[in-house]
Amino acid sequence: MRRTTAVLGVLFLVLLVVGAGPAAPGAGAGVAPSPFTQVAKFSGPLGLVEIGGSELAETFGQNNCGRAPAAAALSVPAGSTVRGAFLRWSGTTENSSVPTMRPANPIGSTISFAVPGAPAVTVTSTASTADHVVVGGTTLRFQGRFADVTSVLTSLPALNGNYSADVTGGYPTGCPLFQGNARAWTLTVVYANPAITELSTAYIYNGMNTLAASQVSIAISGFRSPATGSTAARLTYVAIQGDPALSGETLATDQPGLAAAPADWADSSAGVALDIDTLTGNLTPGSTTLRVDAGTTGDVITLTEVNLLVRTEPARAELSKTSDTPNPVGGDTVTYTVRYTNAGGIDLLGQTFTDDLSRVLDDGTYVSGSATRGSVSLAGTTLSWTGDVPFGESTVVTYSVLLDKRGDGRLVNAVVANSPATNCALGSTDSRCGVTLLVRSSEFVKTADLLDPKPGDTVTYTIRVTNTGAVDLTGLMFTDDFADVIDDATFNGATATSGVVTSAVNGLAWTGDLVVGAVATVTYSVTLSDPPTGNGQLVNTIISNGPGSACRAASTNPGCVVALPLPAIHVTKTSSAVGRAVPGQDVTYTVAVTNTGKVDLPSQTAIDDLSGVLDDATYVGDAAATSGTVTRVENKMVWVGDLAIGQTARVTYTVHVNDPATGDSRIINTVVSPGPGSNCKTGSVSPDCTVSLTKPAVTVVKRYYFDSDVPTLGSKVTYELGLTNRGTEHLTGLDLTDDLSLVLDDAVYNNDAVATTGTPSYAAPVVRWDGALRIGESVRVTFSVTIKDVIGDGALHNTVRSTGPGSDCSPKGGGRGCSVSFGVEALRAKKEVAPTPRIEPGGTATYTITLSNKGGGVYSRTLTDDLTAILDDATYVGDAKATLGSVALDGTLLTWTGSLELGETTVITYSARTNSPPTGDGTLSNSVVLPGAASNCPQDSPDSLCHTSLSTTPRPAPPATQPPSAQGPVQGLPQTGSPVGMVLLAGLGLTLLGAALVIRTRRRT
Repeated sequence: MRRTTAVLGVLFLVLLVVGAGPAAPGAGAGVAPSPFTQVAKFSGPLGLVEIGGSELAETFGQNNCGRAPAAAALSVPAGSTVRGAFLRWSGTTENSSVPTMRPANPIGSTISFAVPGAPAVTVTSTASTADHVVVGGTTLRFQGRFADVTSVLTSLPALNGNYSADVTGGYPTGCPLFQGNARAWTLTVVYANPAITELSTAYIYNGMNTLAASQVSIAISGFRSPATGSTAARLTYVAIQGDPALSGETLATDQPGLAAAPADWADSSAGVALDIDTLTGNLTPGSTTLRVDAGTTGDVITLTEVNLLVRTEPARAELSKTSDTPNPVGGDTVTYTVRYTNAGGIDLLGQTFTDDLSRVLDDGTYVSGSATRGSVSLAGTTLSWTGDVPFGESTVVTYSVLLDKRGDGRLVNAVVANSPATNCALGSTDSRCGVTLLVRSSEFVKTADLLDPKPGDTVTYTIRVTNTGAVDLTGLMFTDDFADVIDDATFNGATATSGVVTSAVNGLAWTGDLVVGAVATVTYSVTLSDPPTGNGQLVNTIISNGPGSACRAASTNPGCVVALPLPAIHVTKTSSAVGRAVPGQDVTYTVAVTNTGKVDLPSQTAIDDLSGVLDDATYVGDAAATSGTVTRVENKMVWVGDLAIGQTARVTYTVHVNDPATGDSRIINTVVSPGPGSNCKTGSVSPDCTVSLTKPAVTVVKRYYFDSDVPTLGSKVTYELGLTNRGTEHLTGLDLTDDLSLVLDDAVYNNDAVATTGTPSYAAPVVRWDGALRIGESVRVTFSVTIKDVIGDGALHNTVRSTGPGSDCSPKGGGRGCSVSFGVEALRAKKEVAPTPRIEPGGTATYTITLSNKGGGVYSRTLTDDLTAILDDATYVGDAKATLGSVALDGTLLTWTGSLELGETTVITYSARTNSPPTGDGTLSNSVVLPGAASNCPQDSPDSLCHTSLSTTPRPAPPATQPPSAQGPVQGLPQTGSPVGMVLLAGLGLTLLGAALVIRTRRRT
């Protein structure tokens, strides 16, 4: 075996060559693509060794049963540590010319791996490779297996010693499946040792390529040789066949510094040929690829593996940090990029760097991070990256920060790497390691001094503009649109502590400059309409495109928008009658209380004062509410309830307009609701709060007058009728009627009706007036009757009627003022005495007084009879009595007291006995006195019925008897009878007197 000492590194190319006899010339000629892939790579001060063994055979083509592959000894320097170990086994799976080897029998996936100082280990492959050729019509198939056995070797008590690999489970009897089969194994070990100081990188490639009289170019990549110096290489071939001779094989590379292998480079041994050969030399500085050209003109060979050990430059990491914007603005998202490049010659494994964001996150919020290699995370304010970076490779770490906070406006941060050699070690001043950004940022905050304003309040708005960044700002501005404010309020003006504020119809604008940290304050106020006039809410928003402003168009940031919901109540009062109500009508009132604001309103009230209604109407007691409660408190209807936003409570109640009309003919009531923003507060003139109804109404008045103190026979009675329009509208078609049916039995209509306006008429027995009256106008109708001397029932009763609206003297009935009724006062007294005209001494005179009520009423009277002129001649016998009333003598005055209904009569009697012998003046004379204008016996009445007189003078004695004259009767006869002539004369006189009294009595009656 040829060996060349490595100068700077070692290159291994391991080729498994399986000989199946000489191939036909030209068979399988061509260039195949590289089947090799890198399966492992190691960096550091490394060494690499490869051993292997092949199956032993007695003679080529003989049965190989029971022939285990040969063992090989591993020898590494003492103190070495295994970094990686890889086991490969391969062989022929099919030879179409051998019946026992077709069809193909795959190489087993497990193998028994014998190790020094420990029991054999069963190893299972993790990868499989295969290839085939056709030579002279014979198909030859080959298969290789691969397994990572690093953990097996690192667990051994000692590395050095014999290793071998063989099939598991022994060989079957007769070995039919292995006849003619060629097998080999190899073990590649990468190790570290303190004596090795040069940095190298070991690359492990796996694959299979079978050649028969052909050539293949295999491209090896993924490495880099140092930019200066040289690299040693070793190339190993494995040949397995039944004889020890290989012929026509070639092996070369595209690196001029690597020597080509000699032709026919296989070792000579009795059995299957296995050759591990080495090409050494220098790689071109900075090389990253290596082409291996292998070929054969004779035997079939199989290339199974390539191993490359390259001296490398020292480890070095270069970092650079950038941001996507040099002048960030508050509200921006700043993206940082950290590029970590392995600029050395070995892989950098388990590397980390940190980025302290404490001076960034005071101004922003970490959003996210990612890395093309490794992983990135944030703990507190420290961002960390961890990962592997192969030499020549880079990882790019990006992360973002949203500038949504108000820090110092300075974003200062730098990365610190833990790599053995880096430009960004702790304390580095390399400008590539850090980024410092000055943030341009402004803050706009709008507030209101009242969060729950009510109509009538004054709301003051304050906008604070602050330069929260690290750069002076010029030309800052904002606008404040309060179109949705002044529909509910009146703008009172604005001021600013700096800058210029201007106002327009629907908003204001401010412009100004602010140095770092400076604040400008703009204030303005509005006074809310009461009641509300707009949409029930105050919403206004400031808009600014200043750097970092959170108040850009369409922003919903609470610092930019002030939305104040307003409470508001709207009350509407209506009635079923429109404009007017007539007596007798039912009027239903509806009070609707609606929450038209933007907040719920608990415990609201509405008070409807009925004082101006109940003088004209009567509440019927039917109040009801759709929500809340309604009660009557004296003359007020009181509703109490809660109202959610948009809710309406309806209160209804009914009054009956009085008929006959009462009150002032104006039915007016006003509802008052003291709730916020109510349109019906005390003193409101809103038409929605008051219902005013006019009412037509007339008033009738009736009076009467006598032409004497009391109505009596022959008296004239004058009637006066009055009709007044006391309503609120002109009235036509009015009437007044007075039915005299109950008057004319006692009196006579004088046909003298007159009126102050219009013309009255008379159609017996009714006096009538028809006409029109303007508001407040009156008419007076007068007429008279004369009481008859002979009356009917003695009671004059008549009633005036009017069909006018609300008449208090309607045909249905009316008040007491519509009718008058009085009686004709006609009391008649008659006094009699018996005997008359003379009474003998000692005789008894009986007096009779008859008192009759001939008028039209009930009379209570006192009648007196003075007995003074009697009791000087007689003595009262104490027998006075009366059929009605009472009678008594007090001294010489006899008094009767009592009441007489119409038509009643009382008879009073008493007696006196004349004195004997006679006393006094001889005359018993007295008179009855009945006070009152309607009496026939007032004081000193001339009526003879009121007086009586008796004489107690004795009869005169008869004259003396004279002798008869010469011409007379026979003298001497006495005169008998009475003086006929005198008697006849007296009788005639009494008759005439009685007739006269009867006539007078009839006239008075």
